[in-house]
Amino acid sequence: MNYDQAIIRASSHFLTKSLPEEWVDWDEDQVDNFLEQYAMLDMVWDVADLWDCIETLAYDFIELTKE
Repeated sequence: MNYDQAIIRASSHFLTKSLPEEWVDWDEDQVDNFLEQYAMLDMVWDVADLWDCIETLAYDFIELTKE
């Protein structure tokens, strides 16, 4: 599993719609808008905090697949 795939998978744990494969071609504003639009309703997040959670979980996925 590479970083981009892990981000997509991790996003499904925090968003109502996973980031699409083309997220890697988006600029930062596009990613932020997507995160704001699809953040789970019961979560009140700053976009930067939400991204940190997604990225941390993605790195966990990557480490697990290395074992």
